[in-house]
Amino acid sequence: MGTEKMPLETCEIVLSGGDDSPLEVSSGTALIINSVHFMRGLELQDREGSQKDEQIMTRILGKIGFEVDLLLDKTSDDIMKALQEVAENRKNAEAFVCVIMSHGWHGYFVCYDDTKVYYKDIYSLFNNKAWEHKLKLFIIQACRGDSSDSGAELEEGGDCEPTQEAGNTDDASSSVDEACILKDDLFAPPETLTLYSTPEGYVSYRPNLSSCQFIEAVALELTRAWEKRVELVQSLTRVSHRIARGFQSNSRDKQHNGKKQMPCLVSHLTRDVYLVQRQGYTQ
Repeated sequence: MGTEKMPLETCEIVLSGGDDSPLEVSSGTALIINSVHFMRGLELQDREGSQKDEQIMTRILGKIGFEVDLLLDKTSDDIMKALQEVAENRKNAEAFVCVIMSHGWHGYFVCYDDTKVYYKDIYSLFNNKAWEHKLKLFIIQACRGDSSDSGAELEEGGDCEPTQEAGNTDDASSSVDEACILKDDLFAPPETLTLYSTPEGYVSYRPNLSSCQFIEAVALELTRAWEKRVELVQSLTRVSHRIARGFQSNSRDKQHNGKKQMPCLVSHLTRDVYLVQRQGYTQ
């Protein structure tokens, strides 16, 4: 028996309706999750200097209108409880920014007591009516594997100089079946934007005591997006440009010396997003 072909006319996909107006954000709630010190006896290096990253992000998020809460050196239970409260959105915030800074591995970051928080579990919390059609921005400074990037030479010459002492990694290596790794981003709901400091499978570098270039670049581009009315995805794409062209690790460990890093921006946005100055704001 032959197979009938469906008339082409019935296969047309009609794209119509929906709100394609820009999403303008002038305020919101922000949560900074920063793991600097870890429980004694664990094989996890303290992340001294991350306090400066925390200060940078607290300052810029407050400036652009976000109410900022800090979770410093907390367990996974503490962190998930705080995220659950935000996910309920009792304050009816118009946007949420979550900054995560810790050791990490495939699909998760590590907490003070060596417990883990999986990104897919965070995303699932915000897949609800309370955050429907609202911006959810995640900025993640953590390793996502143990591979490193040696980079490539550019014919016109690069503008990169070795970053002082940027040889530490936010690595929390553990045994994992690579075939079982799910793409965390598949769980992200609409209007979610995630900026990882490094691609899946790669380490993320940071200096010993000072702030890291990734967080500095994020703060710079968020400021630019807010002050110059630059679309958010376009602005955060500049973070990748700045780090890819301007960063090179400088480590005593030959395995991690002279390495490059490329941030990874994953968008589930359905509209352009702009950070706008709230009414009555004066510098």
